[in-house]
Amino acid sequence: IVGAGFDYDAHSGSPSWTEHYQPLVYRPGQTGSVLAVSSQALGGAAYAVNDKGTIVGCEFMSNALPRAVQWVGGALAPVGGLASATESVAFDVCEEGTVAGMKKVDGQWQGFLANASGSSQFAPSTINGVNFREFWHVGKFGALSWGVSNATQRLFWVFPDDDQDGLSDILEQEIVDADPFDSIVSIADVLGSDDFDGDGLTNAQEW
Repeated sequence: IVGAGFDYDAHSGSPSWTEHYQPLVYRPGQTGSVLAVSSQALGGAAYAVNDKGTIVGCEFMSNALPRAVQWVGGALAPVGGLASATESVAFDVCEEGTVAGMKKVDGQWQGFLANASGSSQFAPSTINGVNFREFWHVGKFGALSWGVSNATQRLFWVFPDDDQDGLSDILEQEIVDADPFDSIVSIADVLGSDDFDGDGLTNAQEW
C-alpha cells in the first residue's frame, strides 16, 4: 500500500503545507516507512505501485510545485521526458514500467506516458482533436485519460499509435525494450506481420 502522511501538528501555524506531506509505503507484515525525496524537496506523495515494486508519485519542491518521480527498488529516480515541464505528477505505473501522469508545459496541463527506460515519451498530448490533460491509469494495451474535445470533457481509453500501424505503442515499446541488442530499436521496427514471441500468431493477431 502506498500513499502520503500529513503531520497536522507540525503544520499548525506553518505557512506551507507541502513540507508536511511525506510519501509512505506499507508492506505486509512490516511497519510503514517513509520514502526518500530529493534534498531540494519539501515532501511528497506516492500514488501507485506495480507488482515489481516500482512506486510512482511526486515530490514537492521548495517552490511547492510537484515533480513526478518514481522509486525503483526503493531508490528515488526521475521520470524521463519531463525536462520542459514546470510541474508534473505520476499517477500510475504498469507492470512493464510505463508511467502515466500529467505535466504542465507553457502554462497548460497535458497528459503523459513515459516508457520504462525513462528516456522518452510516446503519447502525444493531442490525438484526433482530443486534448489529453491527465492520464490516470496505464496497462499494457492502453491508458485511461481525461480529455477535452470541442469544449466537452470526457473520459477516454487511449491506445497510443504514433506510427499509425494499428498496434499499440505500449505493446510495441515492450518489444523494443525486450532485447537491447536486436535490430528492433524503435516502434517503427515492430511489424504487425512479424511473430515476435514465436508462438504462431502475428503481432497484429495478438494485439
